[in-house]
Amino acid sequence: MLLKIKDVCRILKISRNTLYNLQQKDSSFPKPIKFGDKKQARIFYRENEVKNWVLNLSPSDYDLENNNDCK
Repeated sequence: MLLKIKDVCRILKISRNTLYNLQQKDSSFPKPIKFGDKKQARIFYRENEVKNWVLNLSPSDYDLENNNDCK
């Protein structure tokens, strides 16, 4: 199943900005799937990849908002 950005943010309880920073800082974070070639093409994430990423987090990573200096 594919998740929209807002769904990933809701699951992780983070803002969009934090999600973008997480993508930049954490190479293990799932890669987005972009539908289309345009800059504003819709972006999705694979649900199983996001869930697996969450399951592999270490306890120090649980507070994602504060660890990424966002908001």
